[in-house]
Amino acid sequence: MSSANKVLIIQTAFLGDAILISSLLEKMRIESPETIIHLLVRKGNESIFQAYPHANLAQVWAYDKKQKWASWRSLQKDLRAEKFDQVFVAQRFFGMGLLSLSIGAKKVIGFDKNPLSWFFTERVTHDWGNGKHETERNTALLSSWLGSKVYKPLCLSQVTMWCLSRIISAFLLDPFGKRNGHLFEFGLISLSFCPHRSLWF
Repeated sequence: MSSANKVLIIQTAFLGDAILISSLLEKMRIESPETIIHLLVRKGNESIFQAYPHANLAQVWAYDKKQKWASWRSLQKDLRAEKFDQVFVAQRFFGMGLLSLSIGAKKVIGFDKNPLSWFFTERVTHDWGNGKHETERNTALLSSWLGSKVYKPLCLSQVTMWCLSRIISAFLLDPFGKRNGHLFEFGLISLSFCPHRSLWF
């Protein structure tokens, strides 16, 4: 059991990545239930977490990649005001690395593949191509704090139905659009983790 603190998880990639990072929500909820969690995701992915039933997820922030600089500056200001104890950077790109370092958090933990990882409080090896699942890699970000036990990503029938409705809608509007591929990827990931479940883990 860990003492209470306030943390931010950053994962602004696509839908599949957003749902997989939710395994960290479950790990913190179970192993450090007093921890207050904020989550930063790509704009549009925040709706996935609207039905999350646990109070430890206090807020979901959205990064608008269509207005990168304006959104980045706005988030920097707002997140700095939150005074986080720890920030976990699952995203491996410069922009989110810089954001994590510029909001005044006590600790910043991220993967060594991030260009700014040398400035992180803790650099975690991003093992790729060795058979590890993405949830295992993400869990490594928390291992020095909560250990290495891996939890399943969240699974909700409404989330799957939301995704499927988006797939159908997007396909009708743009059958070969790039985003449809990411929606379809998320649908497969969601179904692969919970083919017979209807509730959040």
